[in-house]
This record gives sequence, structure tokens and C-alpha cells, in this order.
Amino acid sequence: FAKLSKIAPVVAYPEKPWATSWRDQTAIVGKALGLSSQASDLVKKTEDSVSALADKYPVIKDKTFFYAAANQPGVLNVYRAEDPRVQLLNDLGMKNSPSIAALDASKGDGSFFYQLSYENLSKIDTDLLVMYFDKQSSVDAFTADPLVAAMPTIKEGRFAPIVGESFVAATSAPSVLSIPWMLDRYVPQLAAAAEKVK
Repeated sequence: FAKLSKIAPVVAYPEKPWATSWRDQTAIVGKALGLSSQASDLVKKTEDSVSALADKYPVIKDKTFFYAAANQPGVLNVYRAEDPRVQLLNDLGMKNSPSIAALDASKGDGSFFYQLSYENLSKIDTDLLVMYFDKQSSVDAFTADPLVAAMPTIKEGRFAPIVGESFVAATSAPSVLSIPWMLDRYVPQLAAAAEKVK
């Protein structure tokens, strides 16, 4: 960054990596390209799209969710409130599960996620479990684990997996390009899981 800045204006994340909201990313790119007005228009258009989906599926409003990934055996990566993928679900009117903060034993480490061992899965209290997987066989392997299978969200169908590499990429790094495509596919899945909340 320092070397390139001597040559030309350079843009980068303003604070922490992987924690810049899709709105801020769009504004930064728009400024870098001299297209701030167009960037603002894209943000507004995307916000309207998100609002329309939230209105179409009111069952998801105020439902709590726990966002995680099973990237290694026996451990979940749990995404904190500042992660853009979590914030996107907040934009839909969903609420972060209190369990996300309550089970965070490494607060203040500067990361956008923390790790939670499977022995603590029973402590997760949430309406919906949101996770991503590269393929369906990974979902099947995850839910086959006895500790996972015992979770109320799994047993009661309150599980909304994001499956497929393109789908995962679109949700993990939300942008004005990926959000409409991804949410059109994913919000109906969230709504179906939310219907099962008692």
C-alpha cells in the first residue's frame, strides 16, 4: 500500500480486513473511479431490492440467527456482528442470536469470527442456524455428526444451509452485484426455515 501510494491514489479497507460493509465498499470503489453518484444509485437500488424481499417474506423479520461455518472437524467458525454477511441478514430485519456474543471466548482479538468446539453446540440458542458449505455432501457429513444432529435447529428444520461455491462466494463477500442474485435464491430458504420456528 505504501509503495503504490507513491505512484497513484490507492484504496483499501478503511479499518479491518473482511469487515467493510458492502455499502462502504461500493462508495470506496465509486470514489476511486470518479463515479460516486453512480455508486450511490447502486447502493439505493440494492437497498430497495433487499427491502422488497424482506417485505415479501415477513416471516423472517425479528428471527434470530447464528451464522457459522464448519471448515474443520469438530469446530465451528462463528461470524461476529461486524461481519458483512451477518450485517446483510440484519438488513433483512433479522436479529443476531445472543448466543453469538455469549459464547465468544476470544472477544477483542480483532477477528471477524471466533471458533466454537462441537462440545458447546448445545449452548447455541437461536431461531435459525445459517451456515455455508461447498457442496451438499459436506452438509450431509455435518448433519450426520451426533452432536450436530442433536441440535434443536437441525432436528426441527430451522437450518438454512448455503450450498455451492458460487453461492458461498456471493454471500461471503456481498456486493451490489452479488446481493440481488444471492438473496433472490436464499431468502425463500430462510423463510422456509423460519416457518418452523415455534
